[in-house]
Amino acid sequence: EGQNCGFVQWVDEQWPPTMENALLKLWSMVEESKSARVNDNLQSALTIHQLTEEKNKLDADYDKLVKDVHQLVDFQQDRVVDFSYLQSAVTYQHQCRAELVAGSFGQWLKRASLLG
Repeated sequence: EGQNCGFVQWVDEQWPPTMENALLKLWSMVEESKSARVNDNLQSALTIHQLTEEKNKLDADYDKLVKDVHQLVDFQQDRVVDFSYLQSAVTYQHQCRAELVAGSFGQWLKRASLLG
């Protein structure tokens, strides 16, 4: 093998200026393309971040809505139970009143028949 003596020599002769300019232009296009991809990736990351935040907010809103609906259903069920209880209490009071009236009327009839 050869020894490295620090001397570098071109194997090919120097390119013509038009070829060098074309190569510089191509290299510039590669760098622009790379930069555009980086910008696209950053924009995509920002969009993903914004959408993730929006999704999290919507999830929180949905969870709150579900909780509110459950509370509303529970409240409505409690109202139905309370209404049923009140309805049975009113029915019971009507029955008691009817029995009292019937009993009082029966006693009045007995007294009236005894007096008369």
